[in-house]
Amino acid sequence: MSGDIDGPSGIGGWLLLPLLHLILALGMTAFNIFSIFTPDSIEGLKIIFAQGSELTTLRAPIVLSTIFGTIYLVYALYVLVKFLGKSSATRKLMIIFYCLGMAISLLEFGLSFPLQEALGDDSIAEGGKNLFRSMVGSAIWIPYFLVSVRVKNTFTPDTASEIGKIFD
Repeated sequence: MSGDIDGPSGIGGWLLLPLLHLILALGMTAFNIFSIFTPDSIEGLKIIFAQGSELTTLRAPIVLSTIFGTIYLVYALYVLVKFLGKSSATRKLMIIFYCLGMAISLLEFGLSFPLQEALGDDSIAEGGKNLFRSMVGSAIWIPYFLVSVRVKNTFTPDTASEIGKIFD
């Protein structure tokens, strides 16, 4: 690391929590997407491929949820690669990541109403919890990525070019 950086730098301190969030988001989203296609949850596949039954009204929420999850999964993987590479774009990518997570949580919450009515599960309560968590997380981490000295020092063009030094 060059000696002219003033303050903390490198992936450490509080910056480890957003990194952990990225990793957990990847794992949980992948699990949720792939759980639709397991033999234990064959109901999801029945809904997707239903023809001429009351299950067709549930097709859109399940398909949209899968599409949103896939977009989130791919984007989180992209951001993780940029994060670990200390790309100077990471600050903006992380802010978009938190905004995207909040938007998807809001959409998932809206999509949970048809599932609640048809299946009688607690999709609305779970969706509300996820939306609240997403809003709180965004309220904390978006300002962090905007004002943190560590974030500024870690994700600048000078530090991004130091290949092989992921953790200082």
